[in-house]
Amino acid sequence: MLKATLRWWARVSFLERTLWVLLLFGFISRLLVASYGIFENDFQEDIRWAESIMKYGLADSYGLSGTDRLPGGKLYILWALGAIKNLSGVSEAVLYKLPANISDLVLAIFLFRFIKVRWGEEKGLITALLYFYSPIVWHISALWGQYDSVLILLLLILLVALFKNWLGITASVLAFTFQFKPQAVFVVPLILLYLWQTRSGAVNFIKRTLKVLGIAIGVIWILSVPFVPNNNAHKADLGKLLSPWELTWTKLEAAHGAYPYGAVNAFNLWGFLKTNWELDSQTWVGVTYRGWGSMLFGVSIMLVIYKLWRRGKPLELEDYGFALGLIFLFGSTFLTRVHERHILPFFFLYLLSVWSAAYRLKIYLLLTILAVMNSWFSYGWLLESPWTESNGSVMSLLSGLVVLGALFELGKIFTRDTFKK
Repeated sequence: MLKATLRWWARVSFLERTLWVLLLFGFISRLLVASYGIFENDFQEDIRWAESIMKYGLADSYGLSGTDRLPGGKLYILWALGAIKNLSGVSEAVLYKLPANISDLVLAIFLFRFIKVRWGEEKGLITALLYFYSPIVWHISALWGQYDSVLILLLLILLVALFKNWLGITASVLAFTFQFKPQAVFVVPLILLYLWQTRSGAVNFIKRTLKVLGIAIGVIWILSVPFVPNNNAHKADLGKLLSPWELTWTKLEAAHGAYPYGAVNAFNLWGFLKTNWELDSQTWVGVTYRGWGSMLFGVSIMLVIYKLWRRGKPLELEDYGFALGLIFLFGSTFLTRVHERHILPFFFLYLLSVWSAAYRLKIYLLLTILAVMNSWFSYGWLLESPWTESNGSVMSLLSGLVVLGALFELGKIFTRDTFKK
């Protein structure tokens, strides 16, 4: 094993060796700072979930919690972490941050290999380090202890499977990712577009679409079954069959209604309009804030899909990834009820095509700075010591800069360098 490793090390280039050294250094550094920067409420909730599942099982622990979290998804990861904790003496801070930190490591390696093929090794190294050492990624994964990087990895696996025409895997990963975080539905229009662009006739498109839909719904049912409360035993057979979907729908409604505000500490359009923690049921010219946000986001998605549709063949993974990155950017900017962390997938997906146009690196760095300021504001707000006033002039100004960045990208959709033929 050691000899094989040394032979491999001798074969790889200097830049690739540099990458592995820096990634190893960064990963160890993340483990060393694991006990710092934790928001205890969220972190302890994950630990309680894992312990509860290990003690009571999936169904009973889920029924006792009253959570708005969807069955499946992250809960399966916490179940595995709880089992590892029982078998090892790993500290909770290190263990429960491992999924996000490992995801970031895998994503950085993918970026290097992907960008190297298209733009060369030097840019591959820069791109991988831009992500892995990004201060916003470090804050969310290595310090705060959130699992948004796991969502990004799942979305990447989904896109890769889609481009290999592994529709069963695509649908299965979509189902798990949706249960992990419901905003995974942002990828659905791109899946439909891919199925349309690779069709061999309308009937073929319909068949493959129904296949993906059927498998996704079926996997959601399978993954939800273990969480159905045991007290539904008295139900008729049809009721038992429907229970997993009913449970998922109930929790989805609860999750969507948990934060009915314009912004939830996010620097976006609604932060700019000073509606942080203010109800999004308020109206402007007869339309609720939520309605305006949904319309703006809907128009943005249609523009992205239209431009990608007009691109035609050959299809490129980086175009789809870049498009999904824009969708997450527009979603976090225009939708109401958005948390500051909902923009994080943008900071990986955008990098898949960051070298296609000279302006993109500048936009990426600007939005990174703004996201770091937003994340620290939100973290401080939760600890009752934010660095700036909620709905104050500074929050509004910084939110306005995020909106300008999103509008700039929206305008660039119709330039030739957005999705090159």
